[in-house]
Amino acid sequence: MSFPLDRLALQLDWNLLLTFMVIVQERSITGAAQRLNVSQPSVSSALRRLEERLDQRLIDRGGGQAFRVTRAGEAVYREVLEIYGGVVRLNDLTADGGRALSGTVVVHRSSHLEMDDITPCWKSFAASIPT
Repeated sequence: MSFPLDRLALQLDWNLLLTFMVIVQERSITGAAQRLNVSQPSVSSALRRLEERLDQRLIDRGGGQAFRVTRAGEAVYREVLEIYGGVVRLNDLTADGGRALSGTVVVHRSSHLEMDDITPCWKSFAASIPT
């Protein structure tokens, strides 16, 4: 069974989304250009292409220092953060043979509760975790 692919998903350049994310975070096209180590016209062009592709104005660029993310821009920014987070998590999923989770488990117990039945379960769990 095959599913139709959305045209936007097939044609949208990830770099446009990344550039937009940095523009919003820096609150400046010039600042985004510096952070991305590209020219200011490249960042402006990327923003214009993304706005054209989405058919939405994402940033209001007024005279002087005026910079405002539009309502549509705020919505797109939230989605871009989700996408960016997913891309970052892909790296975590493929690192170390695909282990997705790592960390420390801390269990607290009250001294007045009987824990004899759970202790063997915890020991078995701890033994199954590679160190």
